[in-house]
Amino acid sequence: MGEKTLLDQVTYLSPATVLRYDGAETDRQEYWAPTFDTRPRTSFGQNVASAYRSCLGDAASTMDDASVSMWLSGGLDSRAMVGELAERFPDMRTFTYDANPSGGGNLRIARDVADTLGIANETVDLTPGPLVEHFEDAVTLTDGMLGWKTFLNLTASFAVEDPGDVLLEACGQGGMMGDGIGRAAIELSSSPADALYRAKHKVDAETVETLLSGDADPMITYQQAVDGVDQDGYAETVLGAYYRNYFPRGDFASNKLVRARTGTRVPLAHGEFLDAVTKMPLKCRVGWVPGTRGAVPYGTAAAKLGLVRRLDSALDSIPYERTKVAPERPLWQHAAGFVFHTGIRRLRGETTYGGAGWRARGRSRTTTCAPCSSVCWRTRLTARSSTPTRSRRSSKSISRPRPPIGSGLSPGSPRWSSGSSHTTIPTPERGRIAYPESHRLIRRAGRYVTGPPRAERRTT
Repeated sequence: MGEKTLLDQVTYLSPATVLRYDGAETDRQEYWAPTFDTRPRTSFGQNVASAYRSCLGDAASTMDDASVSMWLSGGLDSRAMVGELAERFPDMRTFTYDANPSGGGNLRIARDVADTLGIANETVDLTPGPLVEHFEDAVTLTDGMLGWKTFLNLTASFAVEDPGDVLLEACGQGGMMGDGIGRAAIELSSSPADALYRAKHKVDAETVETLLSGDADPMITYQQAVDGVDQDGYAETVLGAYYRNYFPRGDFASNKLVRARTGTRVPLAHGEFLDAVTKMPLKCRVGWVPGTRGAVPYGTAAAKLGLVRRLDSALDSIPYERTKVAPERPLWQHAAGFVFHTGIRRLRGETTYGGAGWRARGRSRTTTCAPCSSVCWRTRLTARSSTPTRSRRSSKSISRPRPPIGSGLSPGSPRWSSGSSHTTIPTPERGRIAYPESHRLIRRAGRYVTGPPRAERRTT
């Protein structure tokens, strides 16, 4: 995130930015930035479907004389993309591997999609051989800055014997269509930086502070990412920081691995499509099951389902791997299917969306909830209320109340007192979610939260 790389004094150039050097000084100028707007609009579905067809049509026009192949899973993103491209390239081939999670039905569903479209589908085995053989090259290609989950899956490109002239993937489409950062992270957070933390952190801030020596603040990077965004609104600021950091440095960075084998395209890097998805209403993003305070997500976003339905490629009757429900069915059925099937697999001790489950008793139990990778609310509550914090003055571990993540306060701050039940913290200046002028830190259910009770918040 941000400008960091693994090399000292070498920084990352942000997307759509020009770096000028005049012999003495450098100057960075951003020449394009999306404008987010999360207000409700009935035209969103039609606009994004039209823009999606345009971006794939433009990408296809650059591959007329090429042999085209694509990664195809049991999900909705690759299904939508291959459904549009199959009409233009009837001889295209698709490749599928059994992962995310393994045994979840990807192989069978991908075959059904390919058979419906009349195109070839091949199974690629994810064996250690290609990964070990090409590991050093893959790290070099990605500068060592690609997340392990994306890195590991995309090394499967080295296991394809003949990828053709162009090998495509739908990586990043789910995030743009509402799965990347869900409503829970946005609506239940105290600040844009806290929203990014909720959605994307792998290790909770308290554990990081405990393990690292010195005065380290794990929230600095999130806050710096937010400071570099100029959007009108709280939710819009969160999305601006998310799009600016996670897509170019995560999903789209994997293209370097594919390009090492063959040609590729990034159809979603398209002005019309980006303009359409940045106008996505907040309600179209992945939500959560009522009563769970964000701990149990719906399993998919309304925007993703709507796109597959509007494309009308005869693929909306094939079940979705994550929920085991066909896209033509309503969102509540997908939510029920996701909760039911994920719960069954977890009871069996199988790998599911959101990781392997709870850690051993007595250890930090932070885990992530798919599909938005947001941290389980109940898990965060347990971790915050039980994780011992190492004192700066002593080697002993002590437990003490902590200010909220993203508040900018530390336990030793003059504005924070462990003996008080509340304090004043910075208030978001702008946002669709309007807060009172004065924020107070109140202890509820064993944790410190900001603002009034949820019922008193109003949405504008």
